[in-house]
Amino acid sequence: MAALPPLIPRIGCMILLSTDDGSRLYSKYYSPRFTAPSGPSSPDTQALRLSFEKALHKRTRGHKSEPGVSNVEGVTTVHKTMGDVKVFVGGPQGESELVLSYALDSFCDALQAILTQVDRQTILHNLELLLLLIDECIDAGMILESDPRLLADRVLMRGAGGAKEDLGDMTLGQAFNQVVGRAMSEARESMQN
Repeated sequence: MAALPPLIPRIGCMILLSTDDGSRLYSKYYSPRFTAPSGPSSPDTQALRLSFEKALHKRTRGHKSEPGVSNVEGVTTVHKTMGDVKVFVGGPQGESELVLSYALDSFCDALQAILTQVDRQTILHNLELLLLLIDECIDAGMILESDPRLLADRVLMRGAGGAKEDLGDMTLGQAFNQVVGRAMSEARESMQN
């Protein structure tokens, strides 16, 4: 009897493009389909990925605000426009559009919770938060987390109650300020007693 394929949904890529000219703001590829035989950092791979991104932009150029599903170059993609940025999640042909759409919606909702305004300029100024969000959401093409609130809390390093977690790895200045602050408050308490 032949083995059944695993039922783990796979994400092939996550791409953020400008709605104006289709230029790349950020892209992360998980599928070997987007890697040229010469290697992942070769010019051939970059040209392959750039060609795919241009095809995505061309296919979805007329879709200004509504989310959509497309099949571009054998890749099932879902997209959503947020301000002047279009976010794409792609998977292998035959991957469930509902799974891809769910991952996209989770990512976009968490991004809106993290950033006050979602547009090209804000995303570029907060690129580190975007990178953390993508890493919390998807790893090696597998969806790790899909709850937007949990994703936002993890990226902003908040605990379950929304309070900032004490991570224990402070800079020397932060540790000094904390020690001085505690000493001052203890001194005030002892003077009042």
